[in-house]
Amino acid sequence: MSLAGRLEDLSLSDIFQILSVGRKTGTFIVNGSKGTALIVFKNGMIVRAETDDLPGNIGETLLEAGLIKDTILNLALEVKKKLPTTPIAEILNDLGSVKPDHLEKVAKKRIERVIYRLLLWEDGDFQFELDDLELDNKTTLTDLGWELSRGLSPEYLLMEGARVQDESSQQSFVPSEEFTVADAGDEAEEDLGSGWEDDWEAPAAERKDITALKSLTQELRFPNSASEITLLILRFASDIFHRGVLFMIGKNDMIGLGQFGMDIERADERVRATVLHADNSPF
Repeated sequence: MSLAGRLEDLSLSDIFQILSVGRKTGTFIVNGSKGTALIVFKNGMIVRAETDDLPGNIGETLLEAGLIKDTILNLALEVKKKLPTTPIAEILNDLGSVKPDHLEKVAKKRIERVIYRLLLWEDGDFQFELDDLELDNKTTLTDLGWELSRGLSPEYLLMEGARVQDESSQQSFVPSEEFTVADAGDEAEEDLGSGWEDDWEAPAAERKDITALKSLTQELRFPNSASEITLLILRFASDIFHRGVLFMIGKNDMIGLGQFGMDIERADERVRATVLHADNSPF
């Protein structure tokens, strides 16, 4: 099976749902106006992701975190000149210069950032090649990152990516002029004589969860797909609870749709395979 098309016609969230639910393995490549991206799926989970729309690479992140020295990174870069198709992360691992668990953590964060960036893409031609994990000569990317030993849930990445976008859009306050501590003191002195009555009519700040619920209901007015509805509900619930499972209630049973915060193997797959029959329920 080969899946190809345009992001303008089929959203990234829908593509991820198709590949995740079908437990597909293969290579997903996108070429758009903002650059090129590569994502590797194994059994519906994302194990590798890179894009030239993000600066740097895993080696530079390890250096910034103090997990490797600059001399080690420079050595790895020299090796890469001779082996251009070998990712920096693999070279560092072969040199024994970084602990595997450190490499996994940094690679996971890199993959998250790649997916978050892809959610901002508005155009691009994509292609998914089933069961094709050969990465050589597939893209123009100079580095292909690192493959995780345990993949990440596409639903989790989409949900977190949407949360990051929401938080970024809400941080819209930008001071129009320089504000100093002295200015704050002057303003405080001016306010002392005004009396508490001045703030009597000021509206109370709206609770964060109420604001999020209003935003959710607005987005649910015109959903692009059923998968988008599921992701929006899970995203809202994850702002309030640490973990949860979403079910769709039918006439005779309840079917699992998705989850968040469940620390078990293949949590999404297990939830979607769960069917609770109403006839057997004590309630």
